[in-house]
Amino acid sequence: DSIAVQRLIYALQVRSHELADLDPLRLGNDLQSGKVLRESIQNDLHVTRYGFKESDLSRQVPVTPKDIGSYYAEKPNWTLQELLDTLKRMYQGKVAFEFAHISDGRERNWIRDRVSHLVNEKVPKEVRMRTLNRLLKSEILTEFQKTKFNTAKRFGIEGCDSFISGLGSLFDRAADTGVDMVHFGMAHRGRINTLAVIMDKPREEIFAEFMDYNPTENLPLPVAFYGDVKYHKGHTTTKAFGLKERMLTISILNNPSHLEAVNPVVVGRVRAGQDKIGDSERKRVLGVLIHGDAAYAGQGVVYELLQMSGLDDYSVGGTVHVVINNQIGFTTVPRAGRSGVHCTDIHKAIDSLIIHVNADEPDLVGLVMDLAVDYRNKFGKDVVVDLVGYRRMGHNELDQPDFTQPIMYQKIRNHPTTFKIYSEKLLAEGVITNEELNQFIEAANKELEDAYEIARQNRIERDKILERKGISTSMPDQEPGRNTSVPLIKLKEIASKIFRLPAEFDAHPQIRKIIEARMTSIEEGKGIDWATAESLAWGSLLLESYKVRLSGEDVERGTFSHRHALLHSQSTDTVYIPLRSLLPPERQNHFVVSNSNLTEYAELGFEYGYSLADHNHLVMWEAQFGDFANGAQIIIDNFIASGETKWNTKSGLVLLLPHGFDGQGPEHSSARVERFLEMLDDNYILEGNLANKHRDYLILHTNMQVVNCSTAANYFHLLRRQMKRTIRKPLIVMSPKKLLRFKPATSALSELAEGSRFYKVFDEAFPNEVVKPNEIRKLVLCSGQVYYDILERRRKVGKKDIAIIRLEQIGPFPYKEVQEVLARYNQNVEVVWCQEEPMNMGPWNYVRPRLQTLIRVLGIAQGTPQYRGRPGNSSSATGFANIHAHEIDAFLSTTIC
Repeated sequence: DSIAVQRLIYALQVRSHELADLDPLRLGNDLQSGKVLRESIQNDLHVTRYGFKESDLSRQVPVTPKDIGSYYAEKPNWTLQELLDTLKRMYQGKVAFEFAHISDGRERNWIRDRVSHLVNEKVPKEVRMRTLNRLLKSEILTEFQKTKFNTAKRFGIEGCDSFISGLGSLFDRAADTGVDMVHFGMAHRGRINTLAVIMDKPREEIFAEFMDYNPTENLPLPVAFYGDVKYHKGHTTTKAFGLKERMLTISILNNPSHLEAVNPVVVGRVRAGQDKIGDSERKRVLGVLIHGDAAYAGQGVVYELLQMSGLDDYSVGGTVHVVINNQIGFTTVPRAGRSGVHCTDIHKAIDSLIIHVNADEPDLVGLVMDLAVDYRNKFGKDVVVDLVGYRRMGHNELDQPDFTQPIMYQKIRNHPTTFKIYSEKLLAEGVITNEELNQFIEAANKELEDAYEIARQNRIERDKILERKGISTSMPDQEPGRNTSVPLIKLKEIASKIFRLPAEFDAHPQIRKIIEARMTSIEEGKGIDWATAESLAWGSLLLESYKVRLSGEDVERGTFSHRHALLHSQSTDTVYIPLRSLLPPERQNHFVVSNSNLTEYAELGFEYGYSLADHNHLVMWEAQFGDFANGAQIIIDNFIASGETKWNTKSGLVLLLPHGFDGQGPEHSSARVERFLEMLDDNYILEGNLANKHRDYLILHTNMQVVNCSTAANYFHLLRRQMKRTIRKPLIVMSPKKLLRFKPATSALSELAEGSRFYKVFDEAFPNEVVKPNEIRKLVLCSGQVYYDILERRRKVGKKDIAIIRLEQIGPFPYKEVQEVLARYNQNVEVVWCQEEPMNMGPWNYVRPRLQTLIRVLGIAQGTPQYRGRPGNSSSATGFANIHAHEIDAFLSTTIC
């Protein structure tokens, strides 16, 4: 009997979630659980499948607390019927659990014990009243908005209303268990109710947004940011939560319409917050992610992020996930939207606890939220709560759901709201009286009416909104100059520590030679290559109390085996990070270099989120090859390029995108610089004399920077400039491949030391090889490694009347610097732009109108710049070396002529 009982208990624990009473509408298993047949599961779980007969139900069977949970520790005797009834109550009621897939027996035992208590727990009156209050406020707000804004989209939470009370319960538990800060992300569904009821965003501000109120109206750009729809906006508040009334800061991050895209941003923000305050146990800052059922099963970024959850440099000690399960995705039902039983099946890949709960049971919802927080705190792992409900309206309030789900919506129209069900239950149990309930309703309605009048009469306190959002009413017109050079003696001091390996460390012989060569270049004061300059830049910043984080695929060594920022012992399982030799023990984590998992989307989103937390942290992401950033285009478009414009979020994130044409095919050649340039919002039609614009005018008024350095020294200054500025803008670097070890691209140590700086533009570098400026016939402007091809060709053919100008910063376009360079040459000069990318790609379409503006201002006779480079193509680069060489020769022949 013992073995048979064990098999029966295990089977019920494993399969009961497929039979649980989770659907408030009871639509049937086909909608709720995909293609699984209910009768087949019931047959699989029948006692006769485990060696028992129907007549055995009344006889005693051996059961231990370990089998069923510690709540039943005092029950010595069990009949088979009692065991079945208890197991069904635990696992087939209106809450269900999946945990048999978890490999750690200690976790399974802990969960089993907690479940046994949870299904028997009596919720205190105080907690139930708090739940009722949250449900009431949410419902009253919903009905009020229906009346006042009946033609507006609000993406209401009706049908999963207990999400609001449940989220409040989650925050209560978080506060009671010592959490200080919660960052969370969610899509549009239920966001307005969350902002109002849980985060106490002033109702008058919410209503004003329905009336198109813009607090930055009439302020100068870019202070008057472009804005976003009300159900995408973030908000931060600090308020008391939990039985202990403990203060908790909660922040909902801004998000775009791309479902699940905010997930990695939130987790990155959480990890940065933990690192910033030294929360190594990951207990004080919590991440919460709210999902939709269809998106959670369908979006690949979900899996990417879950696979990051246990990685040392990305873990946050567990994230609490909540799925608002409407049992529909826009118009698509579950059987057409996923292949698995539940939308949460993906959590089995990471041994995560999965909880399902009926959304019409607010008390149970609150209890499972407590369990989720406790599980996360206990085991430091992700956990998911699947809140199974429905969507009372269509995809939005103006949609007609009967077109595609007529049966479902017939049931919905006849189904009472969660608030009605719960309030009637509390009235019946004597927890509250009708008089008390009506008083609560009256007070909630009055609060909304008062707020509406404030919004309608435009009595919003704009200054308070701006202060809360960190928006100044004026914009500094000029960024003060920042010194990016480092004293020579300090550079040598840094080098002596990071380029001398400990004798006892068993480095690979080739690695030791590489590091020794770097030290030699320092001692000789020349030949500073890319990796050496990069290490010196990082080291100098670390000594100035900045922090540095570099992540991405294979960044520790570097895709091209050039960096070697983390070294592996050849005889022991140990590593050595040279740059950490500059830091005291308590600051060792101020330099992090970490190989990521093989993802771009979630990883770049994580680093963007990380960059939002601490503006004294140089956060860098390097793509294995520049074109691979395509996999993260949603993050680039909707966060990096436009986050400041839409939401006033400041990020100094650096993207290193290896770029350069060498015949290795499109994905290993082009970082698609044109895509970044076309997202820059600098204006090429400028009024007046450009010379009157100061050098930093454009960066203050532009969303991001796009750079393609041609020397190691300029890269050094670029990284330091990114931190020494008082502003934070994303920096997109077309990082090199060929130039990493290319001798002409190396620099003298003096180019990093006193008196040096970052150059946005390089004028002719070898004036002794060309005629005087007023005798120059042609100016060739270019950017990146193609400069060295042009220079080599000019020397080869001996042309002395052609000068070469390099744009190191392509965007925002350095008008003033280019104007100063062009003004040195005569007005009859021919202006040519040369690039290695095809004509329909690369910088050409960005620089052309801007060069044309300057040509007009300077009165250059030519009138318009000329193009030299590869012809247009649908593929960025060839994979044949001979075609590559032929193309270069062809456009160089027309450039240097």
